[in-house]
Amino acid sequence: MSSKRALLLINLGSPEAPRPREVRSYLNEFLTDPYVIDLPYVPRQILVRAIISPFRAKASAHAYDKIWTKDGSPLVHFTRSFSGKVAETLGAGWDVRWAMRYGSPSVAERMRDWDYDELYIVPLYPQYAESSSRTASEEALRHSRSGAKVLVLRDFFAEPEFIRAQVERINGSLLEFQADHLLLSFHGLPEHHLHKLYPAHCLRSASCCDSVTSANRFCYRAQCFATARGDPRIPAVRRRQNFSRVSVAPG
Repeated sequence: MSSKRALLLINLGSPEAPRPREVRSYLNEFLTDPYVIDLPYVPRQILVRAIISPFRAKASAHAYDKIWTKDGSPLVHFTRSFSGKVAETLGAGWDVRWAMRYGSPSVAERMRDWDYDELYIVPLYPQYAESSSRTASEEALRHSRSGAKVLVLRDFFAEPEFIRAQVERINGSLLEFQADHLLLSFHGLPEHHLHKLYPAHCLRSASCCDSVTSANRFCYRAQCFATARGDPRIPAVRRRQNFSRVSVAPG
């Protein structure tokens, strides 16, 4: 008898609507995750619920409204679409579902009453970080079925097919206009999030992230640089990578 195989794709999440009330609820759930803001429980709750969410909700709702589509949140729409294409590719032997770490549909909701023998958990983040990949996979593991075989894909920053897909998108865009510079921008993390994983290695030298080794295997910054080096088939334009809001944060 063949085993029942399941695949769970997990993305970050989105508010239910681009309105301050929904955005505030989403920020409360997202930012009180101890992997995102790693302060002790009480100060974390005060910081998020009394300061960050009330003051950011209106501006963030306005920003969400500018990208909202007739299909709703772009991230939810594209995750749903991607999940459908993965299911088509894998075929009838797989049960493919998708969920959001924060917001709806939640991991708990999507995993409720799910019957499988093997579960593959895939956080949709190419580079590993505790505030993205780890919290997503741990949430899924909490709700996984007892006795089932469970495997987690932690990262895919250097997978040839991932790199190839990025190269094809970049090259397609470069055909539309004459560019002399290519900027690869990655989401930022607080520096102490990086340092706490590898305190003996992280940021000890200017070259600590030049390659991914056993000394920094799950370093987000090193993995981003590895992705940026990518593939030589990108046309000969100057390349540079940056990070949004990589800084020192409380904690």
